Amino acid sequence: MMNSERRERKKNERRVRILEVTRELILSRGAAGFTLNDVARELDLSKGTLYLSFPGKDDLLQEILMEAGSSFMGFLSSRVALARSGIDAIVAMGRSYFEFYRNQEDAFILFGLMDYFSPAFPFVRKTLFRDLPDEFIRMVRSSLERGSADGSLDPDLDAEGITVSIVFMATSLMDRVAKIPRDLRSSLDVPSIIGHAFSMMLRAVAHPAIPRNLIDRCFEPGETVDLSPYWRKIP
Repeated sequence: MMNSERRERKKNERRVRILEVTRELILSRGAAGFTLNDVARELDLSKGTLYLSFPGKDDLLQEILMEAGSSFMGFLSSRVALARSGIDAIVAMGRSYFEFYRNQEDAFILFGLMDYFSPAFPFVRKTLFRDLPDEFIRMVRSSLERGSADGSLDPDLDAEGITVSIVFMATSLMDRVAKIPRDLRSSLDVPSIIGHAFSMMLRAVAHPAIPRNLIDRCFEPGETVDLSPYWRKIP
């Protein structure tokens, strides 16, 4: 019994180490820049031993990317759930992007490499993505519909069409940031780049009565802006 437990513990520890080393290889070389031989060499394991934990490179990458994606969606959902209006929900999404990058840069980059499996992510579903694409798309659409109904967003907006545009922009933004080399990324103000992108998007859908300079401030780190006085006073 003790030998069985020891073997199981050793197997789990090896699996954890494989994931740790692979994450670092992805972050330094990209999803296509390494092989299972590289992972085995880093860990001083035979390729056969590696296969006992992961049947192939895609299985290994899938677990790492989905772990990062689940972490991001949990972060995003928890903040959007606190939004008091549709426009607040959109602001929460944009802020979540750059706050997650600030707090968990590696997870942000890993999830941004999801197009390794599908360049059409998230519009073309694959079972390996589980429910992440649909969850995100539903969140964007419901926030837009809520904002159109409560008056915080342009009442004439096409929620269905704009959902596609926002999802495309948001996922493409993450994809592009993920592809910036680590040394160059450290010299860029990535949170500001993300904030500007979401600000331009929200300017297009916010209620016309809301001052656009205040929308810009919503996406500045450390800023707290209450937009409700501008749209709630509208008859």
